[in-house]
Amino acid sequence: MTVVIANHGGPSGGYVSAGGSGIWGSDGTLIAKAAGTGDCLIVARAT
Repeated sequence: MTVVIANHGGPSGGYVSAGGSGIWGSDGTLIAKAAGTGDCLIVARAT
């Protein structure tokens, strides 16, 4: 199963976020990851 995790990339409700959204393959391999905090769009295509 492919896993996609989206996290806040900036302050939210007075809390500091960690950012680090990403996509992991069914074998646990990291496919794509945000560089940290701030705005980011991650795109992956199944082949």
